[in-house]
Amino acid sequence: MVIFMKSNIYILGILLLLSAWGSSIAGPACQNGQLISQTFINGSKWELCWEHYNREGIVFKEIFYTTPAGLERKVLHEGSLAQIHVAFDDGSKRVFHLAEHGLGGSNLQDLSSSQCKNGQRLMVGTKHGLCKRVVSRGYVYKDYGEQKQGHLLDLFSQSNTDGYTWIVRWQLHDDGTIEPVIGATGALHTFGSNTDYGQETGNNGAVAVTSAINYFWRLDFDIGGNGANDIVEEFNVSSTNSGSEKSLSVNRLTQETSRSVNLQLKRSWRVRDKSIKNADGHAVSYHLEALHAGYDYQGRSDEDWSLKDIYFTRNDSCERFVNSNPTTGGCSSGLTEYLSGQSIDGADVVVWYGLSYHHFPRDEDQPYMPTRWDGFQLIPRDWTATSPLS
Repeated sequence: MVIFMKSNIYILGILLLLSAWGSSIAGPACQNGQLISQTFINGSKWELCWEHYNREGIVFKEIFYTTPAGLERKVLHEGSLAQIHVAFDDGSKRVFHLAEHGLGGSNLQDLSSSQCKNGQRLMVGTKHGLCKRVVSRGYVYKDYGEQKQGHLLDLFSQSNTDGYTWIVRWQLHDDGTIEPVIGATGALHTFGSNTDYGQETGNNGAVAVTSAINYFWRLDFDIGGNGANDIVEEFNVSSTNSGSEKSLSVNRLTQETSRSVNLQLKRSWRVRDKSIKNADGHAVSYHLEALHAGYDYQGRSDEDWSLKDIYFTRNDSCERFVNSNPTTGGCSSGLTEYLSGQSIDGADVVVWYGLSYHHFPRDEDQPYMPTRWDGFQLIPRDWTATSPLS
């Protein structure tokens, strides 16, 4: 009898511990899409679903990360691009590629085996539309004689729209880091005659026009599997004591809002779960690192979404695009209209993150533009009490 009671107490303790950790044994349920499951040689694992849309191209859903020790938690309900905007500096052309062309459908490219070297090509209808492969990412850590090498799951598709090739890539690291990246390439296709707006390329006097390329991603967080209780915090580092010290402040954002990257304050953000903590008692979260924040685009009066870099809204399934959003059923048409003053404190939070790149053409962009990569990282913060890979 004593043994039986102790056994039950032990099992109850394990169940309570798993509940506190936010562990799940179900993994993703792909209702309309296809499952991707990848276990690395160190035992960590990613599981997620993917679907194809005409405007967004490939969309990833129900994203779960499992540590080598078997701790599984959900990170995102959905991740996708929400707009690619190109504005040429001479005012001759402005293109919203998702709204006007779309990354899916006929614009999604059929990948050859050489484009998906050492990987698996996944079918989108009759096309090899998505490449899945595992690649080395180099050092996980290095400390004198101690070192570990890591890997990542590389998922990418290619789309051609209006003279550009877009390589849309999601890289899922074996330590739980998520890195959405997009590559812009193709051939120079917009020319003028005024060097105030560009530079001559080649020897025929043609001026390749400079342009701003702006990306926005839509990230619907479901930290720990419960999408309705997430918290958003903003980190700022301010100078104190005549600049000899740096003071960290953490501010909780409680209502739908928009914010700007501030390089002076080293500003960043995290989305954390309201209740789940790691073994050290710290709230589990994912931290957004703005890696490529060197350019700032502020557009015309009808591009008010460009005045801020990141938006936090309460999830609404009909809010999918930065602009030209379908208004059927009473949905708002664009990002700034999504800010209706709703609470995001302990809610289902959607993060809209944007970054810009200014393309200044050069002779080396002929005959084809070298691929320019831009992106950011979502880094697990206090997801585990120590490094999951050490």
